[in-house]
Amino acid sequence: AVNQALQDSYGTTPLTVQLPDRTIRFDPKLVNVSIDVETAVGAAWDYGRTGNVFSRAKLHREAKNPDNEKHINAHDSLTLDEDYLKQVIAEAAADALIAREDSTSVVDAEAGTVTVKVGVTGVSLDADALLEAVEAAYLGNDLSAPLLFGYTTEPFTPTDLDAIYAQLCTTMKDASYDEANHTFIEEVPGYGFDLEAAKQKQMLSEEGSTFVLNIAPIQPKVTVETLKNEMFADVLSSYSSPHVANAPRTNNLKLACEAINDTILNPGDVFSFNGTVGERTAEKGYQAASVYVSGNTESELGGGVCQVASTLYMCTLYADLKVTERTEHMFAVTYVPMGMDATVYWGALDYRFKNSTDAPLLIEANVKDGYVNITFRGTKPKTEWASLKMTYDVLSTIPWEDVTKEDETQPPDYSKVTQTPYTGYKVQSYRHFYDAAGKELSVEKVAYSSYSKRDRVTTVGKPEEVPPVTPVTPPVTPPVTPTEPTVPTEPTVPTEPTTPTEPTTPTEPVTPDVPAEPDPTVPTI
Repeated sequence: AVNQALQDSYGTTPLTVQLPDRTIRFDPKLVNVSIDVETAVGAAWDYGRTGNVFSRAKLHREAKNPDNEKHINAHDSLTLDEDYLKQVIAEAAADALIAREDSTSVVDAEAGTVTVKVGVTGVSLDADALLEAVEAAYLGNDLSAPLLFGYTTEPFTPTDLDAIYAQLCTTMKDASYDEANHTFIEEVPGYGFDLEAAKQKQMLSEEGSTFVLNIAPIQPKVTVETLKNEMFADVLSSYSSPHVANAPRTNNLKLACEAINDTILNPGDVFSFNGTVGERTAEKGYQAASVYVSGNTESELGGGVCQVASTLYMCTLYADLKVTERTEHMFAVTYVPMGMDATVYWGALDYRFKNSTDAPLLIEANVKDGYVNITFRGTKPKTEWASLKMTYDVLSTIPWEDVTKEDETQPPDYSKVTQTPYTGYKVQSYRHFYDAAGKELSVEKVAYSSYSKRDRVTTVGKPEEVPPVTPVTPPVTPPVTPTEPTVPTEPTVPTEPTTPTEPTTPTEPVTPDVPAEPDPTVPTI
């Protein structure tokens, strides 16, 4: 009975092992499952025949109940043809084996390519583990369903694209603005390939396949030029002042403009002319040109740079920015409207204004075609007014006078104008605001300026000394005999006087803003 049961269970039903890509079948006849019948039957015979009388009686009663089956474990007496099982498993393992291959790459710098061969994942069948699983299935008489078993995999090492990129390529960098240092950081063109796209391509490529990466220049998306155009798209104000054709003075104008050009002011920053241009020295290339010091015309290094300061002041006025320090010239200048000039002198006088907008401000400055050109660029703030205009009123005029100065070293007939004259003025400047239709919205006083007069001085030689003349006694003349007087004629009848016209009523004088008393320790420029 036992042998028959063994034949019914193992003799006809094959064990099937399902691998990921194939199926293994074990032939029942070759597996040759057998059992030690004597041992198994002996174990059944011994049931209920050990122990004391009470335990045996209990087991005897329970055995009479058909529902109380006692199963004898025959595992210890079951035998299989293990050599056959190992052979079948070894053949399957050999067929399933795939050797691991890591990814490789070849760089052709001359052609500008990187050829990548994708690696292959290693695949193997754990024969020992599968044998244990097969034997367990037979011992458990679990042959009805396929035995599921997987492979052992060993992933390949992909190509280190980061290392290739670091070796061959340079990273592209967009231009940026360094707010702390008020400078633009230049864009950097890149050279290489799209690293992230290359990584994605390697990940999605089939194992064992090949793909090529092309190395080429990579242009930045944001350049300094495009960033400037974005940050400084609006012209806040612009002014050009004409300059005279004087080589040293023109040289000084150019040097000052070069120092100012591309200056950036963040919101709230204060621009200082002296702080930006610095001291005007020969080492920097400045030359001697005329300046006014304490009413006299003198030649000093950097002469003429006041015109740059004045042109900056004009831009400040038209951009409606806050002026924090400004001093007018001692005498009125001609290159900007009266009352709208600014003088500077190293160590004494500065021109300063504040970027009172909410965005960075760029100053462009150059000397070209006989003009000093200044432009303020930034983001135009939203205001009620659409445009503005600057005007001025001459409150009073101080005429100059002719003064003669004697020079003892010159001959008597010497005469030369040694000091040119300037008329003095008291001036008030105004700023007018208009809407888009040209209607004036408001007007405000901006600055009071006081310009001194300068007399015309003519230097003459010392006149010749005239020797004293000896007086001569006049001769005595005899008296003249008087004649009869002439009869007077009738007087002419006077005409009626013309009725005088009424005098013109004088207008009320404009009271100027009184300037502060000058500091005697600061030179008047």
